[in-house]
Amino acid sequence: MDTFPIVKRNADTKHGHYRNKETILQIYDALSAAIQSGHPYQTLLHPPPADPACCHPPRPTARMV
Repeated sequence: MDTFPIVKRNADTKHGHYRNKETILQIYDALSAAIQSGHPYQTLLHPPPADPACCHPPRPTARMV
């Protein structure tokens, strides 16, 4: 995470700490706890990954004559 100095500097300026790194480490800890406990992981992301509301509308299908 420290290989992105511009992201770190911007986060430090805006939030006073490297919030991105802390959030990613928190998510990894939660994933690890879910694996160890056998309970499903509940994402903190909103909208969650692969949320159908975020996808492109379906393409019109070609009509065969």
